[in-house]
Amino acid sequence: MARNLQFGVNYSWSRALGTSASFDAVQNPLNHRAADYGLLPFDRRQILTFNYVYNLPSVANRINFLNNFAGKLFLNNWQITGITAFSVGSPTSITYSQQFAAGGSYLSGAALNRRITGAEYFAPRPILTGDINDGNRALLSWFNTSVIKAAPVGSTGMDSSIRQLIGPGINNWDISVFKKIPFTSDDQRYLQLRLEMYNAFNHTQYSVVNTAAVSPTAMASNRTDITEKTFRDMEMSFSARSITGLAPWVFPILPA
Repeated sequence: MARNLQFGVNYSWSRALGTSASFDAVQNPLNHRAADYGLLPFDRRQILTFNYVYNLPSVANRINFLNNFAGKLFLNNWQITGITAFSVGSPTSITYSQQFAAGGSYLSGAALNRRITGAEYFAPRPILTGDINDGNRALLSWFNTSVIKAAPVGSTGMDSSIRQLIGPGINNWDISVFKKIPFTSDDQRYLQLRLEMYNAFNHTQYSVVNTAAVSPTAMASNRTDITEKTFRDMEMSFSARSITGLAPWVFPILPA
């Protein structure tokens, strides 16, 4: 759009549907397609990425009292580049444990499977009476637990669809700032100072949600907090590079 600005944008809207994401996944033995067809773990409904290179205007050349050696040295030849990515989260399934007698222990995993479906290798799925994704989307309350009900004894594992919950997305900025110090008037030889920042705004990128509900008494009040991060904290590095082919000197800066 401008002489000093270059950028690229990519947006995708898609759905990844199927019955299995791997060849060794355990499937429902009664009706594999009806029970297991749905969103795959690597589904990302919307992804937006853009990259940019911006050569800042030569300020010293436009202001008379700055149009000198010192002014040009400090104010000219700055460049900002970056890659930014936004993405919705990945789908995941809800699991739960259940207490069958007052004061008794909560059953989960294979023990719960044997009690509800009769086969320890495939699990019951909770009954959903509404939209599980219609929640607060808050750190300690990511999804709507009030719509989750335990499956009845004798369930065939098809009380709800697979991977019903959409987890947190990604909001990441990688930004670099370059400063060129020319050695010659034709700018063919110069020293470049580089400040590179990954996850520049130190934005926490959450990935895993606590999806283990408890039934029946505490299902609606169970915490659904986000438990893990998928991206590193902000990292910065500083280096100086010359066009003469010398290896750059890198001075790491501790994460903010």
